[in-house]
Amino acid sequence: MVAVEAERLVFRARISPEGQPVTRYYDRSLASCRRMRDSDVNMCDGSLAFPLRVGDRKAYEKRPWSSGVGANSAECEVKGIESVSVPAGTFDAFRVQCDGAWTRVFDLRANASSKSGRFEDTIWYAPVVGREVKWTYVDYFGPGRVYNKKQTELTEFLPK
Repeated sequence: MVAVEAERLVFRARISPEGQPVTRYYDRSLASCRRMRDSDVNMCDGSLAFPLRVGDRKAYEKRPWSSGVGANSAECEVKGIESVSVPAGTFDAFRVQCDGAWTRVFDLRANASSKSGRFEDTIWYAPVVGREVKWTYVDYFGPGRVYNKKQTELTEFLPK
């Protein structure tokens, strides 16, 4: 985290080892703030609802992608607490699983051309770190056809 503003938190992260750092904005509940391309409306929503408790459920609708060319809707559930190992260490974390749908819009002004599918998202949130330490994402286009697969892990944690 690099700054705390009135309504949001500002984080800087390196997406890949050779990539340039990017700035990401979150609201006070750590929901990412995004907007559709060609829109001035920021939406801050996501998979987590604090305080996290095993069995809690959270849903969100039409959350813009970070690129602004599509949106996700999902239902999420806190499935349990488990120990997760990532390059930054081993942490006790809440495991949050989401099942949802995605839509990519190719022409935002006409809202004409689009593609859609479903996705599965798993987040491990470690309270001692104050954010996700691991995230996996798989989306499907058509019945059972994997379209995209991603995994992110915390590589370094310096407690204050």
